[in-house]
Amino acid sequence: MEIKNFGIREKIIGGFLILIIIFGLNGVFNLSAINNSQRALWAILKEKDPSLQNLNQFRFEVLQSVHNISGLVYGYPPVQADKTSDINYISNLHRLKKDLLANRVFWEEDESKELLKGVMNNVDKLIALETTIINNYKASSSDSLESEAFEATVIPIANKIIEQTDIIIKIKETEKEKDELMMTEFFGSLKNGLFISGILIIVVCVVISVYTSNTVLNQIKKIGEVTEDLSKGLHPQPLQNIKNDEVGKMAKGINTLIEGLKATSEFAENIGKGNFEADFSPLSNQDVLGNSLLEMRNNLKKVSEEDKIRNWANEGNAKFNDLLRNNYNDRTEFAYTILSSLVKYLDVNQGMFLVCQVENEEEYIEEIASYAWNRRKFGKTRYLKGEGLAGQAWVEQEPIFMSDVPEDYVQIRSGIGLAMPRSVIVFPLKYNEEIYGVIELASFKIFAGHEIDFLLKISENIAASLSNSMTAEKMKKLLDETQIKSQQLREQEEQMRQNLEELGATQEDMMRREMEMSQQLKVLNQENDLLREKIKGAE
Repeated sequence: MEIKNFGIREKIIGGFLILIIIFGLNGVFNLSAINNSQRALWAILKEKDPSLQNLNQFRFEVLQSVHNISGLVYGYPPVQADKTSDINYISNLHRLKKDLLANRVFWEEDESKELLKGVMNNVDKLIALETTIINNYKASSSDSLESEAFEATVIPIANKIIEQTDIIIKIKETEKEKDELMMTEFFGSLKNGLFISGILIIVVCVVISVYTSNTVLNQIKKIGEVTEDLSKGLHPQPLQNIKNDEVGKMAKGINTLIEGLKATSEFAENIGKGNFEADFSPLSNQDVLGNSLLEMRNNLKKVSEEDKIRNWANEGNAKFNDLLRNNYNDRTEFAYTILSSLVKYLDVNQGMFLVCQVENEEEYIEEIASYAWNRRKFGKTRYLKGEGLAGQAWVEQEPIFMSDVPEDYVQIRSGIGLAMPRSVIVFPLKYNEEIYGVIELASFKIFAGHEIDFLLKISENIAASLSNSMTAEKMKKLLDETQIKSQQLREQEEQMRQNLEELGATQEDMMRREMEMSQQLKVLNQENDLLREKIKGAE
């Protein structure tokens, strides 16, 4: 636990505990220094000195054994005089070997242990070789042996033993020097520790007193500055390095108030910007300001959502009124334009537009346009009255809304396969109490209430436009028929005119002939009269 988490009372008690701990640590340190000095002295007297003494004696005995064996090999006079006696140096080597192995138990340095192990192995080989030489010497009673064998076996092993022993002696001498230096340092440290501990106790007492007073006064000063800023309506930074004492509890309360006011102001700012999804939690259930802001946010959010729905509906009405005012070549183009716009604007997945038809005095509704997944569909579906959802809506003249779509309903093909829609709405196109068609929409989402109201509202406009379109189509058809009949009449009139013209030409020709005949007849009459007169004159 950190110091700042303690109360003022705990800090005062803690100060005295620190003094007690310092005294205790000083005693432990002094006792440890004395114990370390004792261990260093014991290591010198019980381990380092005996080991060095045995190592030096062992080195001497090895050299002595080689010297004696060389006397046997080369026939030195001192050995020749005593060559049948027992050689005591081998037993001395065995004794020193045991002493060194006993000293090794107290060694702490692994390198020395490994070297001693090698020395022991080589000593065993040296003793075996020297024993063989002595036995051969006794058996042969000869004054000379093979010097080459001696130089090739005994001398190298002896040199190796001496070399390894010298290394161990050097390591042990170094360790002894370190222990002596350590012992001197421990005694110096003990003296310095006593002096330093006294100074430290005085310093700690002063530091604890100053720290305790300063921390309390600094906290109170900072709290006063922050409180003054809050009284001016400012948002100061939260207090830092809060202690867990009585003053620290006040600082935590001030920080909570700062954070609450900051969160409240940010929340109010988000509401002002229209961000009604901003997170906010009141300081408590009794936080009057925070709970009032939440209630205001909820009311404004509700009003905003209503405005969005109203704007969405108004934009939709304006858009479809513009579409309905356009001129279309036929009902199919009209139906596809309206249906595709409905599918996109409502963000549904599939739609079908059916119109009422009469054939052989039988009424039915027929699909003239369908649209799904931003693609135009082509198909031909007919329903009689009461047949299917479209037929039911036609008969009942009321919209049908389904959120529990039956399994036998048509599935919607998407980019990842076939899927069942979640909701379906079928509404008739009714105008002046007459049904002109039916629109069916299917979606993976549930239709919202304002979407259904929008569809029912524009359905009458669509029906009126469809009525006008159907009337215009009928008028166009009648006009086409009238134009055809007029064309036929014009052709007949032209034929009659041509016939009259031909008849007039024939009549003129007949009149001309008649006049010619009349002239001829007149001439003939005149000739007849002249002839008659001549006849009379002749008589």
